[in-house]
Amino acid sequence: MVLAAVVCGVLALSTVAAGPTVWQALQNQLGVFAPLAVPAEGSLTEQDVEVRLVGSLSDGYEAKVYFTATDLTGGRFGELTRVSAELKGELVGNGSALGCEVLSYDEEANQILVEASLVGVDASAPLTLEVSGFDSASRTMQVQLPRPEKLQKVSTTVNGTTVLLPGENPQEIAEGVFLSAMGFDADGLFHIRLDFGEGYGLGRYLFIVPQNQLYPDQNLYQENSICTELEHGVDLAYPRLTQVSWEQISGFYVDGGYSGPGAVVQGTWELPVTLEQVEQQTVVVDQTVDKFHVEQVEVSQMGIVVTYQRLYVQSGWLTNVKLFDRNGNQVPLMTDMCVTKDMQKDIVYTRFILEEPVELEDLDYLMVAGVRIPLHG
Repeated sequence: MVLAAVVCGVLALSTVAAGPTVWQALQNQLGVFAPLAVPAEGSLTEQDVEVRLVGSLSDGYEAKVYFTATDLTGGRFGELTRVSAELKGELVGNGSALGCEVLSYDEEANQILVEASLVGVDASAPLTLEVSGFDSASRTMQVQLPRPEKLQKVSTTVNGTTVLLPGENPQEIAEGVFLSAMGFDADGLFHIRLDFGEGYGLGRYLFIVPQNQLYPDQNLYQENSICTELEHGVDLAYPRLTQVSWEQISGFYVDGGYSGPGAVVQGTWELPVTLEQVEQQTVVVDQTVDKFHVEQVEVSQMGIVVTYQRLYVQSGWLTNVKLFDRNGNQVPLMTDMCVTKDMQKDIVYTRFILEEPVELEDLDYLMVAGVRIPLHG
């Protein structure tokens, strides 16, 4: 059983214009795989948030479940809302990959469309979608700061710790986050001070990495750094960054999480999911190929799964697989994951995914480590 929660990112988020139905919006997101999706039913409301299943896509090893979350109160969701959700199910072997992604946001409907996925799942076993929260307050920043021309030296103490005073002209480096001051205090200790705007604050982590122009890939100055939280900001001090080493500094990389205006809604929304598999077929091989004994090949409209036994301790994984259609054209495949299915017998499988769906009758054969395996009798 998979238990780790997954937070849906918002990198692919787009705002949906009013008009299209949710199903149409999902079809637009799926692109060439849209014809393979099937509708799903089920809903649950808690904390004035309705979670409703929209559709699913599965080939027996990968399950993608699509759902909407609608804020019935209004005002708590937005383009930056993150969703904590996961699929829980039985696995085929001991490997899996969880995924979660916010696909779109409909401002008029106060609704977000989300994909939750699980690779390595046994789709014949019960599957549950579990949603545990919606966070519109969390923010992230990845910013490259140049080396400043002037350094500030004016400092004060907070609870016995020396920190820089805020500068007169703070520079906004991310929404609600300002580079306020940077410089050496009277004791020669280097500081960087960030201040937050109204409604913003420090998150769970923050890294500001001084970069050495001679060794740009090394973190030479992070050891024993001091982080002092302020009422509306944070001061970071670097004992290893001295006046001498300052001449080698080329800039600073900021990587952090912080909070901003927005609601956080927590709860438990659990919905059973019934999957409908895309078209697939199983070809029994039972043949030794190179350093492997191939048991079977499963072909679907979404990908290929080769199950085999490794004959030697150092056989590795079987990834030399090519797919051809009836016209002799090679169909692009990408290795997705290699998973141990039976540790005692060392039976494993490798899953390959397709760039676009195929019709099984259009396929002809596989080349597995140079051996031709027909897909039709």
